[in-house]
Amino acid sequence: MKILSIEERTVSLESGASNAAISFQTMTASAVALTVVLLGRKVTGLGFSSYGRYGHGGLLKERFIPRLEAAIPDQFLDDAGNVSVERFWKVLMTDEKEGGHGERSGAVGVLEMALWDALAKAENLPLWVLLERTFGHPNDGGPAAGSSAVYASGGHYGTGDLAREIGGAMQAGYGWFKMKVGGADAATDEIRVNQALEALLRHQPPPHARGRRITIRYGTQVSTAPPTFVFFANLPKALPEHYIRYVHNSLRERWGFVGSPVRIRFREN
Repeated sequence: MKILSIEERTVSLESGASNAAISFQTMTASAVALTVVLLGRKVTGLGFSSYGRYGHGGLLKERFIPRLEAAIPDQFLDDAGNVSVERFWKVLMTDEKEGGHGERSGAVGVLEMALWDALAKAENLPLWVLLERTFGHPNDGGPAAGSSAVYASGGHYGTGDLAREIGGAMQAGYGWFKMKVGGADAATDEIRVNQALEALLRHQPPPHARGRRITIRYGTQVSTAPPTFVFFANLPKALPEHYIRYVHNSLRERWGFVGSPVRIRFREN
């Protein structure tokens, strides 16, 4: 692998959004373009650092990019002569003290992301196919390659119509949506819960019962230990079990209650 150029841009998010802990108003992020020759092809791999971590331009330009540019191509190859992400890491971490990761994990990570992107492009593969081939566990009983769940991340505070945002993600094909709660007072979060509920019901409305439409009017979180939600409907006893499971699973997926019990109750209103 021959490196032709590495470019980093520290970009400002300048967003009025926030999560439960921090604002993105002055947040920055690093964008990296790694142009290399791989398998006889010139490709450019792209990397973008995670929101909420700030940009890493100083570290990248002072230490990590110069190390890559100074390396000879053979330093990136394993014993079989193949490009190795582990050898790429070894070059990046030259003379770095173990355990002193801190901010440098983001700087190294955004360069690794760009390398994976370049490797996939060189083979004309979707990145997930390359990752499955490299790290897949075909016998662990998990989802088959290409069928792992992917969620849309959003639902920040200060971004406008939450129901429309969730609905747009569902229309784009996402089955899961991660939203933010706990960063406002209980009344505001209750409104957000109901906006999310509106999107869920619009995506998959309740069935009819004896010729009458079942209407779930609103919901509220009544407890946090464990998370417990009460929904008010006109015909709660007529809700079929499969639809109750849909609401239950949707709450778990969209609020990230992985490994935590979630209780839901339906009452007549």
